[in-house]
Amino acid sequence: MRYNDIALKCVELDFWNGRTEEPVIVHGYTFVPEISAKEVLEAIAESAFKTSDYPVILSFENHCNPRQQAKIANYCREIFGEMLLDKPLDSHQLEPGGELPPPSLLRHKIIIKNKKKHHHHHKKEESIASEESEPRPEQPAIQGNGEITHSTLVRQGSKDSTSSDSESSSGEEEAGGGDGAAGDGEGGGGGAGGAGGGDDARETHAAAEISALVNYVQPVHFSSFESAEKKNRFYEMSSFDEKQATTLLKERPIEFVNYNKHQLSRVYPAGTRFDSSNFMPQVFWNAGCQLVALNFQTLDLAMQLNLGTFEYNGRCGYLLKPEFMRRKDRRLDPFAESTVDGIIAGSLSVTVLSGQLLTDKRCGTYVEVDMFGLPADTVRKKFRTRVAPNNGINPVYGEEPFVFKKVVLPKLAMIRIAAHEESGRLLGHRVLPVVGLCPGYRHVNLRTDLGLPLPASLLLLVVVKDYVPDRLSELAEALANPIKYQSELDKREHQLAVLTEDTDVPPPAATTVPVAAAAPTDARAPCAMPIRHESTSDGSPSKTTVAVVETKKQIESETTTAIPSPPPTNDKESQVSVGLMEYFDSYFMELVTFFADYVNNLNI
Repeated sequence: MRYNDIALKCVELDFWNGRTEEPVIVHGYTFVPEISAKEVLEAIAESAFKTSDYPVILSFENHCNPRQQAKIANYCREIFGEMLLDKPLDSHQLEPGGELPPPSLLRHKIIIKNKKKHHHHHKKEESIASEESEPRPEQPAIQGNGEITHSTLVRQGSKDSTSSDSESSSGEEEAGGGDGAAGDGEGGGGGAGGAGGGDDARETHAAAEISALVNYVQPVHFSSFESAEKKNRFYEMSSFDEKQATTLLKERPIEFVNYNKHQLSRVYPAGTRFDSSNFMPQVFWNAGCQLVALNFQTLDLAMQLNLGTFEYNGRCGYLLKPEFMRRKDRRLDPFAESTVDGIIAGSLSVTVLSGQLLTDKRCGTYVEVDMFGLPADTVRKKFRTRVAPNNGINPVYGEEPFVFKKVVLPKLAMIRIAAHEESGRLLGHRVLPVVGLCPGYRHVNLRTDLGLPLPASLLLLVVVKDYVPDRLSELAEALANPIKYQSELDKREHQLAVLTEDTDVPPPAATTVPVAAAAPTDARAPCAMPIRHESTSDGSPSKTTVAVVETKKQIESETTTAIPSPPPTNDKESQVSVGLMEYFDSYFMELVTFFADYVNNLNI
């Protein structure tokens, strides 16, 4: 299989009736050649866990009659053997209010996703799935205009649908609602193309044999977030085409994130993508969607991001969502532009210094650096180096840093570094999560568009920091490097002394610790944060302000008492010791002032 090294963990299989009573896999109503279903299952059993032993989900889109469905079920049992998860774990039974088992409990397991047959249906509904039945008025049937009709459901189809991922969210059955609901069709596209009508135009009802294999991934029709929350069935999942998912994301973003905290969702390309192109998966990762299906035959930017993202975490095929996307007591808006739920924003700087072995051609090259994450964090086509002419072996760029000043959610962000020929042809790229970047000088090996390693690499200087607003940048620099900051103050004092007095003020020696100035008495001295004196309605200071000011006075008093003025001395070591004490006293008081302001200015 072509993608063995990528650790694919969800694969769709499109089953159809074979001419020799053997089920086949083929993309319906296309010119793709048929493949024996049995051979495909054997290939999956051989390669499913070569890269990672975490579970694999097989998404069945079943258009077979009951007899051939039974064959598929038998093949699964025979070929997969103990790898097949045909019943839930004892510790995670299928009961409302529970949780999905972690991947670590499902190692080397294959999970089947197929329509589930429910035993509480009326007998007449069960009889619909008879082997030789033709479309009847009580069954979905495709008409000439592409409309799928049903006694209780009408779904509008799309005549031009050719998506490789053909599960319609509106066509999945409602658990408990009967197998008679319209099946997982190809958005209405396959049968509406004019190829005949009949049972093959829709996904058929689940046969008992294959239904018995379904447990943790039961497809259901999505009605509303409120309905899903009320039922609280973790083992049910819904699929959405990209247009429906985008609508939900725009209209109910927070509810969509919360929905994905307790059950699975799947998003697949719209049927109008005739060229098998892909949407940007980051859009739905931001909402917590677990299964974002793409057309793997198209190695576009979206696929590069997908492969690069799942290269992280040892190519195991699974990534743990950030804590704030898993905890039910946390709230995330995927469109947030400011601080999210107390999470500290980040700041990233990338300097592209040089390249190594980018190409053996004598041509110009350049490098682009983009960021993908929340809409507020996404930066595209902004940072690009100059073209290094006629050198693909060891080009030198030496650009100014590319600065991503504020990254609202670093745990959802990733950067893409891409090297191009002067003509625009991609030479190699690399997708890296922001939280996985190590600061310093780094060689970054590039990847092909299929995610395979290249000998080409780039030398970068990476700087990762916590985000600091501009108005606090000087204070943050002083807190991060107080010795350097104090040296700058002493240097300025010496410069001023030359202009104001005729005294000889020696510059601070580079080999000794500079003697700090006395602690500032003015609350608005350099590097000191002012205390905001707020008043209540009657004009008296607020309780918080009084408490902070009193605490500051108490600390000043205790500090003065605890650190008595040293006796005058000419001893050099004593002077250095006194200077250190005075410096750290000043530094401590600046910290007190800063945190006092923080209490009164929580919006910093």
